[in-house]
Amino acid sequence: MRGKAMKLENSEQNLLKACDAAAYLGFTENWLARLRMAGAGPVFLRIGGGRKIRYRRADLEAWATANRYRSTSEYQQATA
Repeated sequence: MRGKAMKLENSEQNLLKACDAAAYLGFTENWLARLRMAGAGPVFLRIGGGRKIRYRRADLEAWATANRYRSTSEYQQATA
């Protein structure tokens, strides 16, 4: 049982709370919550009976990379 608890502990250390994920992306926690509710933000996890929101750093980086543009016209073409 001890090995299982350590594995869970190590995996939870790799997860970011919403406030930490927002800071990592340069957003406010409220803005990240709005993105999450609209289905427009990074992939997230619900743990602890669905009450806790957590983000994997790799998912934050993937979402940020997928939303990179060189100009506003490039963005407009991508969203059209």
